[in-house]
Amino acid sequence: MARVSRVRMRLSRIARLGWVSPGLVFSATAVVDILLLGLALAVAAMPRTATFVVEAVTERVDLTVLEGDRPPAWLALGRIDLPPSVPGCPAPALVLPKLLRAPLQIVFDHVDGQTISGELVGGGGSGLEIFCGSGKALAMPPTLSLTWSGELPTLNIDGRTGVGAVPTPAATNLRLLRSGTISVESSSRPFRSGFVRTETRLAMGDEVRVFDAADHLGEAVAHGVLRSGTDGLSLMVRARGDHAEISRVGQNQAGVAVVAPTFWDKVRAQSEWGIVLFCGAVMLNLLAAAQAFAARTPSEP
Repeated sequence: MARVSRVRMRLSRIARLGWVSPGLVFSATAVVDILLLGLALAVAAMPRTATFVVEAVTERVDLTVLEGDRPPAWLALGRIDLPPSVPGCPAPALVLPKLLRAPLQIVFDHVDGQTISGELVGGGGSGLEIFCGSGKALAMPPTLSLTWSGELPTLNIDGRTGVGAVPTPAATNLRLLRSGTISVESSSRPFRSGFVRTETRLAMGDEVRVFDAADHLGEAVAHGVLRSGTDGLSLMVRARGDHAEISRVGQNQAGVAVVAPTFWDKVRAQSEWGIVLFCGAVMLNLLAAAQAFAARTPSEP
């Protein structure tokens, strides 16, 4: 009995703090207020960006490695195809700087299951150099062709990435995206387990790019892998941004399809906030019940 009396005294003290009113447990207004508060917290915690995952088989990929980043090590594995205007250079080799001094654009084209051709644009300004077997250095041309063949490794992709290319009427050698998907992964914050994934299928001839409004250059940086197969270049990249754009055959710039998580996608990803809301409602109801119980029990002197 003494223990029960002590519990009653503590409940009475909690009630006297005035945190809740006796009728809160049955108050519909309070429940609505709790729901609105939880929704407001979930909306405030929504990440501005989402993760975009592009998985595709394509014949063309263009990658821009940013200034100040390390150049990909696999560049040195490619065979250099010097233009006819360059004088004889036995065994040309590409020497990479530790960090790029300017953005470097690399355009990959699928040739067959064991061959990838590529073009480097802006290599001279970025710090890349060509050395001949005799030790002579050559001036880097504005565009340099490379070929990777044989047992190709899986190439890591880090930079702004465009997948596919929309064909133009003047194009004669079309390199297209063949098939694939783009998925949007919305997650919760600060909890890391909330997750909602939506998927959009890509059609032949589409071109996909991910954008981030916070980046002054617009395009988001993607990370992934690339390897050659019999049907094309198999690619998987992830990029953090606010939307992706799909350019399609027969559409003008105004008709570009925009892929982005909807408001309700972001809300559904905040599932942990529902648990927090439920626990908060239960605690408030317990406090209200405790106050009502203590009010009916005479307090000890």
